[in-house]
Amino acid sequence: MTTNDGDRPRATRSTAKRSGATRTAAPGTVLVAGGLVALEGAIALVVGVVELVRGLTGSAATTTGAYGLAFWMIPMGAAVLAGGVALLRGKRWGRTVGVLTNLLLGFTGISGAFAQSSPLLGYPLLAPAIVVLVLLFSPPTVAWLEGEYRRD
Repeated sequence: MTTNDGDRPRATRSTAKRSGATRTAAPGTVLVAGGLVALEGAIALVVGVVELVRGLTGSAATTTGAYGLAFWMIPMGAAVLAGGVALLRGKRWGRTVGVLTNLLLGFTGISGAFAQSSPLLGYPLLAPAIVVLVLLFSPPTVAWLEGEYRRD
């Protein structure tokens, strides 16, 4: 059973078309954040593959640890890379992946830099996380996201 748009209350009706042709192009903040998120995903993917190879060749201290890290990093790296590419292509769902990834990286960086007194580990994780989060919550990004849901 289909409903006519005229049957819906005025507040829930929209005259905007929901096709890809009506969407606005992603602003530069989204593209830069997408590049950084894609780079983070690629690095995680490379780390996972390296650990898998180390586990297979027996050069890791423990093969269980190498396989465990590979088992975690390969799918996560692929997912983050996909989120970064989505942002580069102007897909709004990539922002969720970027925000979650960089919140986790930021908290890990804070823990490493301050709680564990390892600034050499913490700051390299914290700095890009802050940059990406600032980009993903900047006014041009929020305005771009709002454009999809704005009611006329």
